[in-house]
Amino acid sequence: MNGVELCKAIKKTHGNIKVIALSMYDNPGAIKEMIDAGADGYVLKISPLTELKKAIETVASGSNYFDQAIDLDEVHKKEQTDDVQPLSRSETEILKLIALGKTSAEIAEERQTAVSTVVKHRKNMIHKLQLEGKNELYKYALQRYGHYNQ
Repeated sequence: MNGVELCKAIKKTHGNIKVIALSMYDNPGAIKEMIDAGADGYVLKISPLTELKKAIETVASGSNYFDQAIDLDEVHKKEQTDDVQPLSRSETEILKLIALGKTSAEIAEERQTAVSTVVKHRKNMIHKLQLEGKNELYKYALQRYGHYNQ
């Protein structure tokens, strides 16, 4: 279970519990996912402890809190442009393998396909998910399927 799934589960079963995400992911898509899951706050792991303290105090007082380093305009822009195309079944399977740390060559061997096909799927996913590149794709895969078990 990843952080987004855990947040949804907590909010579903115990809606009165406040949730503050403490995450290494600073991309607008990851932040939006946590907001959509019901998170009351979002703090980056690289932030000083004073930022976490401020988040706890703010959320405990009934308001939402987002790390000072987060560009909420970008998060809101992500909401407005959230016409992300869904991934194909093959792309989803490859994304799960990326989350397991597999290389394009390893994925190609496992799926019995050409490495160039896997590379093409990676490029398509980056485009569909509106990501910046392969590092963001890897972060997205980890966030989405980090605890994925085959």
